[in-house]
Amino acid sequence: MKLVMTVATLLGTLCVSDQAAAQSAACVSTYLAKRKSEPTLGIAASDAERLVSRVARSLGLMRPVTVVPCTFAEKAHAWVGKPDDDSPEGEYIVYNPDWVREVLGKDEVQAVALFGHELGHFLNGDFTTRKGLPRSQLERDADRFAGCAVARLSGDFSRLENLLARLRLEKDAVYPDRLTSIQSAKEGFDACGGAVVKKCRLPDHGVESWGYDVVVSRSSNWRGGGGSQPGYCAELQAQLRGEYPDAQEVITRSSSESSRNTCAPFNCPNYQYHCTITVRGKPVFKELESKKCP
Repeated sequence: MKLVMTVATLLGTLCVSDQAAAQSAACVSTYLAKRKSEPTLGIAASDAERLVSRVARSLGLMRPVTVVPCTFAEKAHAWVGKPDDDSPEGEYIVYNPDWVREVLGKDEVQAVALFGHELGHFLNGDFTTRKGLPRSQLERDADRFAGCAVARLSGDFSRLENLLARLRLEKDAVYPDRLTSIQSAKEGFDACGGAVVKKCRLPDHGVESWGYDVVVSRSSNWRGGGGSQPGYCAELQAQLRGEYPDAQEVITRSSSESSRNTCAPFNCPNYQYHCTITVRGKPVFKELESKKCP
C-alpha cells in the first residue's frame, strides 16, 4: 500500500527516502486498522485527535484530518492518500510521539501551533493548487495559520515565538529564516484577534517579597485560671493588627506558657502565656504574563 507525501509541516521534511515513506505508509495503514492509542504530548492519541479537531474548527477546516502517531517518523509531516495510488484516501498528520513529547512537552499552546501550521497546508491547498510555489513561501504562509490557531484558541503568542525561535534557523535554504517565520506567525496572530499578553504584578501571581517581615515575641501578664495559649495569641494578633494596619499576614508561629503558685502551701496557680507571631505587609507580587494585565 502506497502513500504519497505532498508537503512538509512546520517540523517535517519534504523529501524523504523510500524507506521512510514506506514506514510512514505502514504507520497510517496500521493505525487505521487498529486505532491503537499511544501516549503523546503527555496525553492519549485520542486526545491528540481531539486537539487537532479543535484547531481545525478554529481555522474553519471542517473536513476530517486523521492524526497518526508513528514512532518511525523522523519528526512530523502531512500525508495525502489517493485512490489512484492504491492508498487510504484522506488527509493525515503523521508524527513521532517521542519527538513531539521531547520538543513540546505538555505545552498545549505549542501543540496548537504545530497542528495549526500543518492544517494550514491543507487549507492553503499546498498539495494541489499551490504545489508549484516555492517551498519557503508555503512554509511562511503556514506559519500564519500557526499564529491564527494560537489566537483563536486564546493562546499566548510568546510560547509560539519561543517554539519558532528554537526550531527555525537564522538562515535556511528551504524554510523561511527565524525572523520571517516569527513575523508571519505574528501577522496571523494579529489578524485572528490575538492579544499580546503583557507582564505585570497582580495579587493572583503570588508574593515575591514583602516590604516588611517582622517576627514579634511577647508575653502576657500573670493570670489566674481560665486563660489559654490560643486565647492570648488571638489577643496579640488583634493588637498587632492595630500596630500594623496595612499588614497582609499576621500568623502565629509558636506559643508556650509558664506557671507559678502564689499561695503555697495551698494551690493558687497563675499562668503567663508566650506567643511568637510573624507580621508581613506591603507585598511585592510576582511579575508574570497575564491577560488580566492592564
